[in-house]
Amino acid sequence: MSTDVADKFRGDLLDADGHVYMEPDALAEFGREMGGALAQDFYKRQVESKEFSESRAKNREELWSTKGLSALGAYDAFERKEALDMMGVKAQLAFPNTGSAEMRIDSDAARRACRVYNDFALDWTRNAGKRARAVAQINMTNVDWAITELPVEDTSLRAAVLARLSLLLSGRAEQGVRLSASTGTWTGTKPISYAYQWVRCGVDGGQPPGLPGAVLQHRPVARQGDDEAGRAVVAQLRRLGFGE
Repeated sequence: MSTDVADKFRGDLLDADGHVYMEPDALAEFGREMGGALAQDFYKRQVESKEFSESRAKNREELWSTKGLSALGAYDAFERKEALDMMGVKAQLAFPNTGSAEMRIDSDAARRACRVYNDFALDWTRNAGKRARAVAQINMTNVDWAITELPVEDTSLRAAVLARLSLLLSGRAEQGVRLSASTGTWTGTKPISYAYQWVRCGVDGGQPPGLPGAVLQHRPVARQGDDEAGRAVVAQLRRLGFGE
């Protein structure tokens, strides 16, 4: 962003694409049970470098051009408030540098790491005066766990996520059997329309690609071996509801 634009809207800027960094040692401990966090070794080498120290020393002078861990308030929530004041930013969403494996992997270790990160995010947000809000994450591979991880005090968020979990499925994930999905219960401005997208996920839990043309409410299991990944096929069905 150019400084003239920043000056024109000083104090009213809303940043929806900020980042919050865990310090390397904290990041390594956070990802330990999962075999490590993405890029943790890179971050560790970075903070031990001469360039990092030099960049940190002048990050106020070069506020807009200093990026990554060297930036003012990159990992220190109290410094983040100072940085927002200097930039004229009213509020900011901050996304993590964890790599998000804790949100995507179906394992107890990943879910524990997800909870650790969320606790970190809540503390960091409070220390930043809630002007910079670290984005929390919900691992959706286990519905019961996801529900317990929702903040109970935020009833609107809880209701919204529970609505998205209310999708009802019927049918066995076996070759030749038709799977069906209901829309569940949604609230919002009427009329509400719905769209469907089926995806296939392998037993390794990898990121599932969408099945071309599979956008109807019903889907036959058409490939031998799909029954082996039946739970993943069912669990990865997405239903999108759009309020008009």
